[in-house]
Amino acid sequence: MTLGYPGGDNFVERPIDQHMKIFKAFGADVTLEEKHYTVSAEKLTGTDFCFDLLTSGATINAVLLASLAAGITHLHNCATDPEVVDVCQLLNRMGADITGAGTDTIRIRGVKSLTGCRYRVIPDRLIAGAFMMTVGITGGTLTLKQVIPEHVRSIMAKLSEIGIEFESGNDYIIASSQGNIKPTRVRTGMYPVFNSDMQQPITSLLLKAPGYSAVREKVYPYRFSHVAQLNRLGADIQAKNGYAIIKGGRPLHGGYAHATDVRAGTCLIMAGLQSEQATRITGIEHIERGYEDAVHLFGQAGIGLVIHEGEPAPDGTEYTTTA
Repeated sequence: MTLGYPGGDNFVERPIDQHMKIFKAFGADVTLEEKHYTVSAEKLTGTDFCFDLLTSGATINAVLLASLAAGITHLHNCATDPEVVDVCQLLNRMGADITGAGTDTIRIRGVKSLTGCRYRVIPDRLIAGAFMMTVGITGGTLTLKQVIPEHVRSIMAKLSEIGIEFESGNDYIIASSQGNIKPTRVRTGMYPVFNSDMQQPITSLLLKAPGYSAVREKVYPYRFSHVAQLNRLGADIQAKNGYAIIKGGRPLHGGYAHATDVRAGTCLIMAGLQSEQATRITGIEHIERGYEDAVHLFGQAGIGLVIHEGEPAPDGTEYTTTA
């Protein structure tokens, strides 16, 4: 099998070495070329593998390989993200034999084949987290339905700390705020701690908090391309060596900003909500990768997004964001 190297959001450094180690551990040969890589194997055999670091993507990849590999596989230092658990539950429904998902050790007994099934995937916890944050900017109350509160506990804990109140049940969350946000310190990490994907949106939210806030990015230390764009809109943020220092309480004036990835786009939409004038966001293809219908979805929360095609946006397409 020959594949091009993965794309997706550019955080400067996103190594795939754990994936390559997994392929080899199961008995595959891996050849790396300049623009693609080739993986080949006559047979995959179960193995005992310990990840060098927590990685949800590589954990899922290993589980997929092990499900049809001969023998038993033990994976250690596994990611415990809800998405990892969800994939394992799906595979078990299809006939796989997987135990331990959601812990740091997963055991898989390989089977000869899988069958089709009907399966309902879990709700997107990152979208839920972003909408909870918008309440801190707009004030008021927002009810999120078809969510799993347990998956966003770390986000709710941090938002509660800075002034957003929550009520939750089995499949809903009600977020309320008077719009008075307090400064704080945020440190990202792997699930179940505060997620790196929420670092950019909360940076935008903390612009509302008078005083200084600090964000430390522990997962992707270079994930700060949104800072320059927020500063274009009137923010005062300094980012260096995996840290961002945010001086909150300054009014944003709106204008043009460019989304460099999915969560940066969410961050810029949130900045638009607190800007005195309209905010025009280019690079919306990144946002549209993360939201099935961003205009409709944000509209349900009372947030106005309008898509413009053609000039004057440099890339021909833009969002206009207003509160």
